[in-house]
Amino acid sequence: MNKNTDGCIGIRILSPLTGTAVPLEEVPDPVFSQKIIGDGVAILPQDGNLVSPIDAEVVSIAETLHAYGLRSENGIEVMIHFGLETVALKGECFQCCVKVGDKVKAGELLAKADLKALEEKQVNTITPVLICGGMEGRSMNAFTGPVKAGTDAVITVLDHCPPDGTAEAETAALQNPDGAPAANASSLTDTADRKTGKTRKSLINFDFLQKLGKVLMTVIAVMPAAGLMISVGKLIQMAASRPSTDQKQMCSNPISMIYCKQAAATYAPQLPSVTENHRRQVI
Repeated sequence: MNKNTDGCIGIRILSPLTGTAVPLEEVPDPVFSQKIIGDGVAILPQDGNLVSPIDAEVVSIAETLHAYGLRSENGIEVMIHFGLETVALKGECFQCCVKVGDKVKAGELLAKADLKALEEKQVNTITPVLICGGMEGRSMNAFTGPVKAGTDAVITVLDHCPPDGTAEAETAALQNPDGAPAANASSLTDTADRKTGKTRKSLINFDFLQKLGKVLMTVIAVMPAAGLMISVGKLIQMAASRPSTDQKQMCSNPISMIYCKQAAATYAPQLPSVTENHRRQVI
């Protein structure tokens, strides 16, 4: 899935679902819309066939079968979370087609969701597709609009791009390499700004992250410890000054983090404050 254009190595992250890609900010859940776990896009699905967006290894599968973590050979870590609050269904409406450790190709079926049953249960099926790691020294852009599973790119990750503001043009070419009209593109983390050509970084909402801090320390390990490794160690540094090794392991998987938010309201009053030193460590 890699393309090389004018010195830019582009990695295409395909849509895991057929439907409409929308900005992550439109997800009605702050854990996703405020990009606590990672940056990316969301898909409004037309069917329940969930495919791999990239050639990768399956590193995490939620016990409730609604969330999947993948890691590509070049270190990009992707998480797909089908629907909102789907963890409460305890696997109902989902059929998993892979297992942890499987190597999958882009477009290969990961799972099937009963979209009709989910809608009957009044479950919001909007599906975040997140880049959770592997972005060091890279930029990425997201695309919105109609997408076909395993065919259309919803994110492009650009590597070794010249620092001259051309990342946007390169990304547009990579999204539809056959010359078809490109969907709307928007810049994400460490991406060149359209107007200025300068690199900008997305901001973390520290106040909201602080509310999640205590929960990150008490999460039950519902997933294997050897999952995706986003910079959760940095999040833990914000939540407490001396996290234990066990706490780090429990919070090392972004899919496990999904379960943390459900208890946030309970633990929020007990949270320690975020020190300026912790802020610097995260930034």
